[in-house]
Formats: sequence, structure tokens, C-alpha cells
Amino acid sequence: MTLREYFESKYRRQRLLGKPATTVRAYRSAIATLERHAGGPVELDQLGDDLLADAMQSVLDAGNAVATANRLLRHVRAVWHHAGDLVPAKCGLRLLTEPRRIVRTWRPDQFDQLLEHLAGIDGFVATWPANVWWFGLVLTNYYTGLRVGALITAEAAALDLAGAELVVRAEEQKHGADQVFALPPDLVSALEPLAPCGRRYLFAWPFDRHANGQYNGTWSTLRAHLRRHLVDAKLPATAKHLWHNIRRLTGTRAAATGGVDAARRLLDHSANSVTQRYVDVHQAPNRVRPADLLPAPNVTPPPGVRLRVFADNQRRGNHAG
Repeated sequence: MTLREYFESKYRRQRLLGKPATTVRAYRSAIATLERHAGGPVELDQLGDDLLADAMQSVLDAGNAVATANRLLRHVRAVWHHAGDLVPAKCGLRLLTEPRRIVRTWRPDQFDQLLEHLAGIDGFVATWPANVWWFGLVLTNYYTGLRVGALITAEAAALDLAGAELVVRAEEQKHGADQVFALPPDLVSALEPLAPCGRRYLFAWPFDRHANGQYNGTWSTLRAHLRRHLVDAKLPATAKHLWHNIRRLTGTRAAATGGVDAARRLLDHSANSVTQRYVDVHQAPNRVRPADLLPAPNVTPPPGVRLRVFADNQRRGNHAG
């Protein structure tokens, strides 16, 4: 039996019963990553620390974050251990230490630059003008902070323009809970042209689907289109500047105006420590600067060097010799 077969027939049915679809997709994605590294389906008796460690290394070598490699380990290890005696050995690998990077996201003027570009694009997305569809999608992403999967699968019937409210179902959320968003007037105005007309999804994206019409959850085409718009808007367009960057912008601006706890509630994180990893401290209104806390040394500097406190002392006639 392969790892994928065991996941679908046992683990998914027993351990992921009632879990959000995003959780199931995350496990399937991890198994697919291991299969790509192995060159095909992985039998349960093939599982071993060397195979999984090499797959994690390939993830890192491809330029992905340590968190991505750890996610592969967590998901594969969970299914591996659930299989019990069907696998000869237990997984002995431990999670890698994840470096805490400084978060950088769009500045408000850069986000405005993106929106201005989207407002002027040509073409159509399905039956909607592309500028209306993309502008509404990105502005909704900003005001809600939703993950891209929950954003695209938000149901059209859950949009109440009269009440200025959008409800996103628990089934499409990573945290498995319904979430209600009060919509500001400018977002209501942007969504009016996309008002529900009997379709299932508010933003009916015609790509990233299985043959049966259901979304496949990869959003690879959607990301590619956003990357193209970023390039056209003359903005950075790396993997770190796509949909989740807008979510980081939401967290950053919410924290700047209402504090980290307010941002946590909006992003629906489990703890403030998680939300802190979404906040760009460079945009914090109360950012602590060393010069605000520490006095400069009261010494005579070398020729051509001006110290803040030395210049002040000179003006006061209190030259330290």
C-alpha cells in the first residue's frame, strides 16, 4: 500500500473527519512533494528518515522557507505514525529551527500603486471586466485579510451589500470557524458590480479547477496572474510578494491602528505571537529607535564626525574636551 492510498483510505477518514478542506489539501500537497522527490508513489515500507530528510532538503534547495520543510515533515510524519506496524521504522526526524525573519510588506503607497494599475487593466475574467474583478478581489483581500483559498471560495450568497457584510464559511477557513466581516463603504461600492446573480462563488475564477469543475486548491494560475500584474505595476513580484503579502499588509495596518491583539482577531490567529510574524515593524507608529532611548556618548569625535550630543553641547557652549 502506498502512502497516498493509506492517507485516503485510513488517515483522512479517521483523523481528518470534519476538518476544513484546506487541511486535507495540505496533507495531499505534502504527499505529492514526497512523491515528486521519490520519482513516483511511495510505498509504506519505503518510508525512512533518509527519504524524508532528502525531500526536506530539496524543498530548502528550491528556495523555500524552513517552515515549508517543517510542514512537509509534520504532515508526512503524522500519516507515517498512524500507519503503525505497516511501516518498519518510526520517524526519528525533528522539526528544524525556524529563523525569525524581519517581516516586510507593501507600504501603503505601493498597495495604492497596485490598485491603480488594476483599475486600468483591460479584458475579462469570465463575464466580468477584468479591472472590476481584480480590483474588487484585491480590495476584499486587504479589508478581510483572508487566505487566498478562503477568498476565492467565498460564496456569493454570503455577500450582503445592503447590510455591508460578508460571511465566510468555516469549511473554507484554516481555523475551521465562520467569520463575519463588516465591509467599509469603498469595498461595498467595489463589489456592487459583482453582486450575486445565481452563481456559487463571489469571485468565480475560471481556472485552477479539476475536470469536474471543482477548485483544485493550488491557485497556481491565480498566483501567476497576480505576479504579472505586480510586474506591470512595477512592483516586486517574488513568491513573497503574492497573496499572503496582502494578508501581512492587513495585519500590519491593523496592528498599527488597533494593536496586535486587534490584528490577531481580524486574522483569526490563535495567539498574538503568531500575528507578530505578520507585522512589518518598519510601519509601526510606535517603532522604537535606539536614538530615542540611548544618549549619545559625550566625547569629542574624530575630525569630520558629528555626534548628536556633541553638537548639542557645542551649541550650549559646554564642549567636552
